[in-house]
Amino acid sequence: MHTTPDRLASKCCIDHEVPLKFLCLFITVFAAMGAVRGDAAPATKAKHASKIIYYGNIRSFYHTRSFQKGTNQYAFSLGGNFHVEGDLFQNFGAGLTYGSANPLGSQDPNPKKRDTSLSQFAGPVSVLEEAYGQYHTPFVSLRVGRQIIKTPWAHASDSRIIPNAFQGVSASAKASSSLTFFVDRMVRFKSRPSATFDANDLLSNKFTRGVLAAGAVYSQPRFAAQAWYYDFYDTARMGYVDAIERFQLKSKYHPFVAAQYVAEAGDTHRLSANVNAHGYGVNVGVANDRGDLSLSYNNVPFRNKAFNSGGIASPYTFSDTDPLYTTSTGTGLIDKGAGHAYRGAVTVWSYHNKFRAIASRAEYYLYSPATAPNNHVLATNLDVTYFLGNGKKGDAFHGFSLRDRWIDIDTPGSPLTFINNRAQLEYDF
Repeated sequence: MHTTPDRLASKCCIDHEVPLKFLCLFITVFAAMGAVRGDAAPATKAKHASKIIYYGNIRSFYHTRSFQKGTNQYAFSLGGNFHVEGDLFQNFGAGLTYGSANPLGSQDPNPKKRDTSLSQFAGPVSVLEEAYGQYHTPFVSLRVGRQIIKTPWAHASDSRIIPNAFQGVSASAKASSSLTFFVDRMVRFKSRPSATFDANDLLSNKFTRGVLAAGAVYSQPRFAAQAWYYDFYDTARMGYVDAIERFQLKSKYHPFVAAQYVAEAGDTHRLSANVNAHGYGVNVGVANDRGDLSLSYNNVPFRNKAFNSGGIASPYTFSDTDPLYTTSTGTGLIDKGAGHAYRGAVTVWSYHNKFRAIASRAEYYLYSPATAPNNHVLATNLDVTYFLGNGKKGDAFHGFSLRDRWIDIDTPGSPLTFINNRAQLEYDF
């Protein structure tokens, strides 16, 4: 969900077809600086020993998809993830993450009624998501192997049981307390329902050499900004920037304004047309300790004979996990193609931070002549979570949580109305 102003203040990546010598030099300089990448892995949840860190979750997930016109689907799964890491020698270590998702109850004999977004072919999936060696200091890090990365356009997308994961090399360097540089070169990708790391992505099963991404993140309590460059090999190259300014930080209510811009182009045989896209967005609102209220806008202009009529090609995000401000759980402009969109959202926390409610309403006006006159899409989200503890601890939260997400997407064409309900019971340790 994109309902809080702090969502853009964290991760990063850069560059394009970098010569091998330059990449080796880049990594050597990082190692010489001696640093740690705080976001190269899932946030540390607990330190149970001086040298070994472990954490994980157990999650039960019931997912239904109901269509006014179409075949309803469902999935019921139980699984989780376990992560362990530690140093083998000073500044040198390794980490492992194991994930498993298993269907519960009988499988519907009709495969059209199985929601395969939980696990491949609605069957059990077990996978070693992460298996990496790393060098790290307080200022730089280098990680090699299977790993979870966190960038706006390539990340874990952890909204089922097993998250996305990548295989390759990542590095980071902390220039100051506010500025950090990142580079990732990933050659294989494992999507949420898959048990294997493959040379393809979410856009196409055709071969791809992966992704190279690099960038910088600057973060202060009042102002934060980031700049990125992605080379989605064999597909397109992308530049992305966003920034946020927060006001009156010492008052009860803190207004904020944020802006983003993305440009992407590429000649490709992997998609139905070449990529030629750019888009921009603004997000304004107010926040306090009990939640936030925001109104956002995005525009992705029409491009004749381009992919998705000028839409953005995003190989490693699902239709509801990209960083555009107006993306809603279940849909967005990345999913639908070129167009403009409005989104209003509110987040409310109860006292003691045990209950959180998120509600949003978005409208999408699409530019594609191919979908006319069905160019208007409405998306309504309601997301409620009860925490047996302080839910505002985020990744550091330990204990049970109960969450239900209700999504209603209405279109004038097929499937007319799409209702998606995700009920989740989770224990984090």
